[in-house]
Amino acid sequence: MEVFIHWLEQHLLECPFRSQFGVSCPGCGFQRSLILLLGGNIWGSIVRFPALLPFLSTWLLLISHLIFRFRHGAKMLMWFFGTTALVMMINFIVRIILFGVNYP
Repeated sequence: MEVFIHWLEQHLLECPFRSQFGVSCPGCGFQRSLILLLGGNIWGSIVRFPALLPFLSTWLLLISHLIFRFRHGAKMLMWFFGTTALVMMINFIVRIILFGVNYP
């Protein structure tokens, strides 16, 4: 697993929004947060990008719903997606207030 994590660290994608406009986007930090989570650093992952766990939960629910056709799956997906978007936007606003538009 360490080899895979090291490979991911060496092949991070550049944020197209940040490269075009010079401003961090609401999704900045996702890749590094995922790498921290894969490495077992759950708290570091949450601090880096708080919306990662809700995002992954939404995808897990989506895949499960497509396979098992939950009775209220579509409504649950709507709430999971809304929660993820809300967490992303709150994180984005807080980081802009604390660090400015080019937070790390």
